[in-house]
Amino acid sequence: MASVAVFFGSLIGAWATFDFWETIPLVPCVLGAGILAALALYVPRRRLLGALLLGLAVTLITFVGTLFITLARWEG
Repeated sequence: MASVAVFFGSLIGAWATFDFWETIPLVPCVLGAGILAALALYVPRRRLLGALLLGLAVTLITFVGTLFITLARWEG
């Protein structure tokens, strides 16, 4: 749930402000979503590789999602 909250919060932040990429929120939002997703999988199962892959996937999805929203909303 925490990872989902960070993910959607990041998308909302990218939509709400054009300087989302110019200020510090991008890095903690993207990394936070990935770390929380990885921990959510690692803690109950203790599978490091799966947790790392999930964390990387969520990090990339958050990054690309915020990129597309920023470009679509604030282009021009």
